[in-house]
Amino acid sequence: MEFEDSRERYRPDEIKYLFITEAPPSIDSDRYFYYRVVTEKDYLFLNLMRALYPITYKSYLPVKELRKSKKTFLDMFMTNGCYLIEAVDEPMPKGLGTSKRISIIKNNREKLLKKINSVCNEQTKVILISSTVFAACYEYLKEADVNVVNKKDESIYFPDRWNNESFQNQMGRLLERIDWKNNAGRKKNTIKIIKKTEEQL
Repeated sequence: MEFEDSRERYRPDEIKYLFITEAPPSIDSDRYFYYRVVTEKDYLFLNLMRALYPITYKSYLPVKELRKSKKTFLDMFMTNGCYLIEAVDEPMPKGLGTSKRISIIKNNREKLLKKINSVCNEQTKVILISSTVFAACYEYLKEADVNVVNKKDESIYFPDRWNNESFQNQMGRLLERIDWKNNAGRKKNTIKIIKKTEEQL
């Protein structure tokens, strides 16, 4: 599958942080977190990078330039031991309500757990993104001894045109709690990588 091929290209040797979202976008959208060229509606990529690398994003690269540097950010994401997968492998049918989406994710939980166990170790910090993934998977994964770092009431909004600021605030608090800055998000190194890459263009 094209989604899986794009994702595997950026799979770290050791996954330290596993982000789980609901499902890939529709096939005809021409956008995916791991696609190197996306020109619109890439809310998840833009806002997750902003939360992970705030100094680089705010003071050095506006959105347009961030998109141009997407490969560099994906390389950093991988170098920092980050990986992103979906709770469901196939795009959700259009027009589904929240309860139906949660039901579909629940029906796929066993497969998701196998996927998690195949790529993670006991130290991997697992972060659930979106209310549907949280509702369907939090208790199930915790009972399976997966190291989910969301708190029991910490459902993180999926970023879209309305929830960007809320997502960044929620994700920022979670990252601070798990000591992301000290363990992976070394901002000075991030800026050096970006500048070096831009100079090479």
